[in-house]
Amino acid sequence: LSFIWYIHLLIKDYLVIATKTNNDQLILDIKKILSSIKTEEIKDYPNIHFLGTLPVVNVLHYEMYALANVNPRPYTLDLDKLSIPSKTLEYLASGALTISVKNTKLQKYFDEDAIWAKSGSPEDLYVCLEKALSLSKKERKEIADRAKEKALEIFSLDSVNIKVSEFLTLFESKVN
Repeated sequence: LSFIWYIHLLIKDYLVIATKTNNDQLILDIKKILSSIKTEEIKDYPNIHFLGTLPVVNVLHYEMYALANVNPRPYTLDLDKLSIPSKTLEYLASGALTISVKNTKLQKYFDEDAIWAKSGSPEDLYVCLEKALSLSKKERKEIADRAKEKALEIFSLDSVNIKVSEFLTLFESKVN
């Protein structure tokens, strides 16, 4: 239920901002459970596209060429303390600007390389969407390129594999 609520908030925020430009499009990749949103909420808006569930290669393509990828996740202190949002990491590595609700762990690495919302509230997301639209294409690309480079350097499979191998080697040396 909360996931559907956040999608509704994202659509509402987008509709407010979309009145400022004619070319921006909101592309939604959501599971079947949200099919009612397509027919009831967005049918009168030609610049909102509900695509259903897409193959991963298509999703990555849309992420790479998006003006911004938005992760309107809920925020709680417990969630912030106990999780690292994998979707935000995926967006940071996409090569496009990332907008996400704050996450203390990720902000240590990417504070200036994404636009961070204080919460998932419509007001906070609106501020972030406005900021993204106010940046020039060059500024968005510079931010996105820094984020991608760091994400791949710190969190790629190769990088994590090296860290795990080093940990296991250290662990083995302490045990023996």
